[in-house]
Amino acid sequence: MFFKKNKKKIIVILDHNGGRLGNQLWNFISIYAYCLENGYECRNYSFFNYTKYFNIPSSNVWVKNFYILNNFSIFHKKNINHRIYKKYVSYILNKYQSKIINSGKSLTERGIFYLPPSINNNKNDQKLIKKIQEKNEKLYFRGWLFRNPAGIQKYRTEIIKYFEPKYCIRKKVIDFIDKLKKKYQYLVGVHIRQGDYKNGNFRKYYFSPRQAYEILIDFKEKSGIKNICFVICSDEKVDLTIFKNINIIAGPGDFIKDLFILASTNFIIGSNSTFGSFASYYGNIPIVIFKRGNINWNYYFNKKGYFENKECTMVQY
Repeated sequence: MFFKKNKKKIIVILDHNGGRLGNQLWNFISIYAYCLENGYECRNYSFFNYTKYFNIPSSNVWVKNFYILNNFSIFHKKNINHRIYKKYVSYILNKYQSKIINSGKSLTERGIFYLPPSINNNKNDQKLIKKIQEKNEKLYFRGWLFRNPAGIQKYRTEIIKYFEPKYCIRKKVIDFIDKLKKKYQYLVGVHIRQGDYKNGNFRKYYFSPRQAYEILIDFKEKSGIKNICFVICSDEKVDLTIFKNINIIAGPGDFIKDLFILASTNFIIGSNSTFGSFASYYGNIPIVIFKRGNINWNYYFNKKGYFENKECTMVQY
């Protein structure tokens, strides 16, 4: 008599409300940790813009080919893959509505969906979690507000390995950092987000390079560390002549290398952003969020690694 082998339950991350790399990574690692906790397979079809930078495995042939096509510049220029994927999402939403697990209400209503092993006291979410456990089939997670603070700590080793960047990126990051470590005792990664923070709804989070410089001077004085180098990473060019009387160097200016360079420093100071905060998690180093007024440096100097910095409201811990 033949028995069917039990298949792994598959969790597909369907979409993320158009989030960029930092937002997508926080969502991704939270769901991945949940899958590890329960022995499920995690597939993130919506991550296609960034898969070329990572060694994330995929056993699905269709997805592999889709990722390969995305590497050709002609597809980027004409947004062909975005259009294909949008049609795929519409198809899933129409045909498999009962298999969709939504992360919750809008951000203004604090609609965060906490996944096990993190505690979730929301009764509606608890019903959905029970539904996931009971259904032996492929399910689709929709939205960017899945969080799993306990899970990403519990499965930190597995997550770091899973999200390891490709060798060519790692090599350039290591070479960059090693040269600095031979010369300086202490490296501080500085993330200055400009771009969309200069205008509109995010204007209150914007700190100019000159304002960042004043915070770095304050850090240098309060820390007492003599041989420091500040590594400036930004989404726009920064005038380094502003940063007088401190050791300064610009990061590569490539977002993926900047992310892992920040993660390779001793300490991060930067914008209220999921980008710098993910670097803090990945590198297991403290992060200070830019703040107007006095910063309690002693509080941060006592931190030895990654922690949930509540000043970073963008992460939605």
